[in-house]
Amino acid sequence: MAYRKKIGSKLSTYYYVDIRVGDKTDPNRIWINRSTKTADYGEACQIEEEWRVKAEEQYLSAHEDPEGDTLEMTLKSALDHVYKNRWRHNRTGYKPVQHIEKVIELTGDIPIKNFSGKQGAGLISRLRNDLLGLDNGRGRVINKETVDRYMSSIKTLLFDIRQDFHLQDELIIPYIRMFNVKNARSRVLSYVEEIKLFKLMNKSDPDFAKLCRVLLDTGMRLSEALKMRYDHDIYFREKKITLLGRMTKNGKIKSIPMTRSVFEILRKRQTLGNQRPFPWRADVCAHKFAKYRDQMGLSDESEFVLHMLRHTCTTRLLQQGVSQVIVQTWLGHSDAKMTTHYSHLVVEDMRDGAEVLDKLTAEIHGISVRKGEKIQLPTMDQVTKPELRPTP
Repeated sequence: MAYRKKIGSKLSTYYYVDIRVGDKTDPNRIWINRSTKTADYGEACQIEEEWRVKAEEQYLSAHEDPEGDTLEMTLKSALDHVYKNRWRHNRTGYKPVQHIEKVIELTGDIPIKNFSGKQGAGLISRLRNDLLGLDNGRGRVINKETVDRYMSSIKTLLFDIRQDFHLQDELIIPYIRMFNVKNARSRVLSYVEEIKLFKLMNKSDPDFAKLCRVLLDTGMRLSEALKMRYDHDIYFREKKITLLGRMTKNGKIKSIPMTRSVFEILRKRQTLGNQRPFPWRADVCAHKFAKYRDQMGLSDESEFVLHMLRHTCTTRLLQQGVSQVIVQTWLGHSDAKMTTHYSHLVVEDMRDGAEVLDKLTAEIHGISVRKGEKIQLPTMDQVTKPELRPTP
């Protein structure tokens, strides 16, 4: 991300970029750290993207594609090819790259033909079992859900190689079994919990309460709220927040309207003189929120986290009849299916359905019922038997 360098006691007029392509030990590694010669942040980001693409192309050109039989292509060469043509264009493309690199650690730089047919099925099955419980290299244990992501990366790699090199007959990709573990959060903040939570925060840490109010009223992710700046993200005249692609999860620009509360909070915090309304670290914010969760007696609620505020905002919009298309744009989702994951129906939302069934039951049995009154269903002896029509 483009940034302003501190020169002496002042920030530079122009934006700088820091681009690094390749490992530290790689002699072909490219490192660009210089000024963009522009004071416009958007233009600086565009220049950085152009320089990054050129640097990646230059770096990849130094690694020649494998010669000879394509099936003898090794995993490392296949990874370089797929990264160049697919994953480098994806904002989160580094994740599947890390997955394949971990696989190479376990299997060695073997030819991709080892993943074909029955031999490949056995290899992938062993990999799935070997990955489970390992350290991913960043201090976290690989669980079943993460193993599925590794398997998905392997599948993408094999399918791309088969298609790009026309190996439909030679490379037989086996069925890759998944654990199919879905740990999607479903927790939302109730109105009673909201009152209690903000009462605690306003009493001990009103600044943190303001951050939570912004998250709840905008549906932004914590990382987006902490990164937004007054100079290029917050537009008070239009009463909107526009996040550039480098700040969002899917790499696309999105705009969010400000509520009255958000407008007043951001306007007041601008007087503090900081470039960011909330210049804090994400882990510190998560620790604070966990403290209030414990004070509310919800220590066992593992889903009671800051990201729950995003779920709550989305659910309330949908409950109040806001179109799903509008909510999808609000959240910045590329796929409508993602938006449905954030809509959580509570029992009160289904109460109308119960009343409809009550009325239907009353009509069937000929009972007049007032709203809220309990229905006394007739016994089997009291039910009039239907007349049997003669068979024609």
